[in-house]
Amino acid sequence: MATDYAGPQVSIGNGQTINATVAPYLAALTAAVLADPAVVAAGITTLTYTEGTRTWARQNYLFVNQGKPGFNPAYSPDRPSDHQWGNAIDFGSGAGYAGTPVQLALHRLGPIYGFSFPIKNELWHGVCDPATAQPLPAPTLPEEEDMIDILLLKAPQERGIFGSGFNQKFKDTSEMNMTLGVLKRAPTVRITEVTVTALEFARIDWATQPDDLDTIKNRK
Repeated sequence: MATDYAGPQVSIGNGQTINATVAPYLAALTAAVLADPAVVAAGITTLTYTEGTRTWARQNYLFVNQGKPGFNPAYSPDRPSDHQWGNAIDFGSGAGYAGTPVQLALHRLGPIYGFSFPIKNELWHGVCDPATAQPLPAPTLPEEEDMIDILLLKAPQERGIFGSGFNQKFKDTSEMNMTLGVLKRAPTVRITEVTVTALEFARIDWATQPDDLDTIKNRK
């Protein structure tokens, strides 16, 4: 029976999502990795995520194609993987290569934030159990330059969010409310609502990262 197991989801960019309960720990681990001296010295400023939560259909696709060029071993979708539960992240930015700054930092810092890397030949594959994480630091009032600006774009029958490093076109009101609910709890996130026309909304390439926030924000 085709069953999806994950809980409420949060967008993490690149078309990927993760359980809302995991998102704060992923954000904290990402910040710690990017602050690691070896990562900084290597000039790495972004930690990418190549895959997060998987639907039954996505897991089945990987399962039936395993063994083919470009495919890794995969569980049957009826034996739910950590990706199907919404607790797993496949990291990019060199995480899959032993000895790279990102791989070393992830594996050293991961346990602090509840992450383990249980598959020896998949160094990029992290699984989060928040119950094993150290308590996250209490949020402090951010400085103005630390704020992350996100635009909530509102067009007739369409909604989406647009910010530095990610964007997401919502498929329905439920998905929008769930994502915004999580974002609004983040002290460094500032959400501004912007009304745009259907044509302006349609011009946005949601498959890539837009980089001209001011153009949209200042439209009349």
